[in-house]
Amino acid sequence: MSRFKWLLGLILIALMAASGTALADDIENTDLGFGFWAPDAWAQDADGDTFTMTSEDGLAIVFMDVPADSLEAALEGMEEGLEGITLTEEGEPEEIEIGGMPALIAEAKGTMEGNDIELFIVVLIPPKAAEKDQATLIFGLGTPAAIEANEADIEKFVTSFKA
Repeated sequence: MSRFKWLLGLILIALMAASGTALADDIENTDLGFGFWAPDAWAQDADGDTFTMTSEDGLAIVFMDVPADSLEAALEGMEEGLEGITLTEEGEPEEIEIGGMPALIAEAKGTMEGNDIELFIVVLIPPKAAEKDQATLIFGLGTPAAIEANEADIEKFVTSFKA
C-alpha cells in the first residue's frame, strides 16, 4: 500500500472514534454504520462535530461528519487550514473502497515548517451516510518518518474496516 493509503487508515480511525464508542481496541460509528480497530496509544480529542487523533510522533488525523450540501464549503475550509503548507506534489482524486465503502481520496506531498510531509483528504460514504445525506471528511498529515514508524499499526487499522 502507498504511504497515503496508510495515512487514510489513520484518519478513518479518528472519524469513527468521534461519533462512536470504544470497546477495547475496537471503535464503532453506529450513527453512520462502520467500525475499525484503533491503536490504544493514539491520543483522541472530540470538539463538537470534529474529532482529532494524533500519534506520539506527530501523525494527525481530523474527522468531520458533514451534510452533503456543506461538503464543498467544508473542503474549502480545509484548504484555508493548509496555509502553512507548501505543496510540492499533488495527486489527482481517486475513487477507492475502504472496508467495502465508497470513498474519494486526494493525496499530496509538501513541506511545513521546514519538514517534509505527506497529506491526504478523503471523502468517505459510510452505509448510513446516504440515508442521512451526509459524508465523512477526513484529513491527515505526517512526516514520512512518522508514517514509517507506525506502519504495522496502520496496516492493521486499514484492513480492519467493516461496514
